[in-house]
Amino acid sequence: MSTNTSSKGPSSYTTSIGDPKMDKDHYPWIIWYLWKVRNDKLFIGIDRDPLELIRYVQGECQAWFSEK
Repeated sequence: MSTNTSSKGPSSYTTSIGDPKMDKDHYPWIIWYLWKVRNDKLFIGIDRDPLELIRYVQGECQAWFSEK
């Protein structure tokens, strides 16, 4: 019985991130603010509107990249 072993090391699986100037993805921002809102609800008892949160995140993300 033979097993197929690859000679590829961990460095062969790296991916190209691309140009950081063009990376304006909102998903990390949404995840971060969802985490913060979750903590506010859990620890402080503050409940926020999800649509308001998304609008706020979009504004924060745009402000961040315009200042950067």
